[in-house]
Amino acid sequence: MDEKIMRLKKWMKGNKAPPVTIEINVTNRCNQRCLSCWQRAGDIDYEELPDDKWLEIVKEAGKMGVKEIRLPGSGEPLIRKGLVLKIMEEAKRYGMNGLLITNGTLFDTESVQKIVEICWDNVTFSIDGPDAETNDLLRGVPGAFDTSTKWLMEFARIKEKLKKDKPLLRLNVVLSNKNYDKLDEMMELAYKMKCGVVSVQPMTIFSSIGEKLKLNKDEIRELPRHIKKAKKIADKYGIYTNVDSFIDLEVVEKVNEMDKIMQIETKNIGNQFLSLPCFEPWYNIIIASNGTVGPCSMFGGKDGVNIKDKGLEEIWYGEYFTNIRERLLKKDLFNFCKNCCVVVFEENKRLRNELSNGG
Repeated sequence: MDEKIMRLKKWMKGNKAPPVTIEINVTNRCNQRCLSCWQRAGDIDYEELPDDKWLEIVKEAGKMGVKEIRLPGSGEPLIRKGLVLKIMEEAKRYGMNGLLITNGTLFDTESVQKIVEICWDNVTFSIDGPDAETNDLLRGVPGAFDTSTKWLMEFARIKEKLKKDKPLLRLNVVLSNKNYDKLDEMMELAYKMKCGVVSVQPMTIFSSIGEKLKLNKDEIRELPRHIKKAKKIADKYGIYTNVDSFIDLEVVEKVNEMDKIMQIETKNIGNQFLSLPCFEPWYNIIIASNGTVGPCSMFGGKDGVNIKDKGLEEIWYGEYFTNIRERLLKKDLFNFCKNCCVVVFEENKRLRNELSNGG
């Protein structure tokens, strides 16, 4: 039984449990200008907690029993490379699994070797096209593809040199009208780059620029054919991918209406806990670069309690998260729920099914 299910079962029975995962966004700064990025919506807060505060948070998470620490890409984490490496070392002292999401352009050989040596678990490269022309257009920076793939190959080389299985190398692809017909090529790229996972994420639209990347009706009708082709290649190479979960085209067509889809998904479930539209506030905690704590990556990093004022454990079991949980138990969704990441939506479905079937 996985850790999420175990802890969700405790909450389901009226008991409490610490978070399984903690996501820390050390910066909102980025060296790329992705066309689909949330930052295109503007109003970005560039305040950052100091290094010692982030390390204090990691230590508290370890003592609480957090199992996984994630360094996602609200900005580019490796802009604070020294801090990221310290966080990785500290997390591993507490036996936590680790995930880094990066555009992959700011590595150097020394940092790659260190990440391999400490057996960091997952490094996800955000690459949106199987070639320089597609990727660099979507990432907004010439040369991004060549630099990212260079460091992917360096990870593979050093893993082989040191005889290490970790980190698992993954590709993350934001689906758009520039790459929906190149998913099979993304699987070929993953195989070439020795990546074990390709995660595809339908694009959430944050700006007029993102709107122009949205699949039209004809492209959506074509998508299942490209998905099946990509899945066939992934299976051939033994690459895990979620791409076939988007055969249900509703989540692609209504990617900015995920709140409605969540309500429909849970409409006829009698058990109050199982009918939750989202389980994240029961197993996940997110800290924005300015220290604001929230329940998921969509909360925006503005409203909420700040970790500068309270400890991690106090926040998790305190009034702020209690109110969030009570609100969701009533199926009263937040405004930001409409932009829920489809990957999170699919994970909620998985958790609901496993809990319904006894875990």
